[in-house]
Parts: sequence; C-alpha cells; structure tokens
Amino acid sequence: TWGEVFDNKEVRELINKAYSILDDEAMESFNGSVGDFFFPRYQKLDSSKGVDPWLLEAVELLVDLEESVSDGADDLYDMGTGGYIEYEMAEGDQSLKWRIGGYSTLFDIIS
Repeated sequence: TWGEVFDNKEVRELINKAYSILDDEAMESFNGSVGDFFFPRYQKLDSSKGVDPWLLEAVELLVDLEESVSDGADDLYDMGTGGYIEYEMAEGDQSLKWRIGGYSTLFDIIS
C-alpha cells in the first residue's frame, strides 16, 4: 500500500458512476464480456474534470475485484453480459457462518 488518501465524497461518486455503467441497459444488446463493456466506458471517466488518475485506477480495480468475486470469475472479461444481466440475488443469508451453525449449516444446505 502506498498510503494515498482520497476524498470520501469523490470516491463514492466515482463508485456510483462505475456501477451505473454496469447497470446500463445498453449491456442487454452488447455481444461480449462484461469487461469489454465496462472498461472502455469507465476509462472515458478519465477525461472527467480533475479526477485523480490514482483514484480512477483504484476504483476500477475495486469494482473489477468485487464483481468478479461475487460472480466467481477471475475478472470481468470472463463474464458474459447475458448471464451478468440475468443473475438475480437469492433471498436469505448469503454467508455461511461456520462458528454459528458449524457443519450442520452445510448439511442443511445439502439436504
């Protein structure tokens, strides 16, 4: 880590812009990966007035890692836009808590 400190408001705005790209309806008709759709559009934010290039890069990495991990992919280029759009979060607790339920939680899921 290099210890760079960013303005929270600026970070939140940039994250919101990044996720608005991922929520863009144009992705429905896009034939390619989520990475092919997201990265060129995100990099256009680079021309935004006064946005720190380090911040742009940090948010790009954050969004890439977060979305890839939540979808079980190595990066956004491994995810197709069709499957990404159709995915819906299931109801209920998404985490498996070993300390609370232990192996019985796993057996409940399997059975």
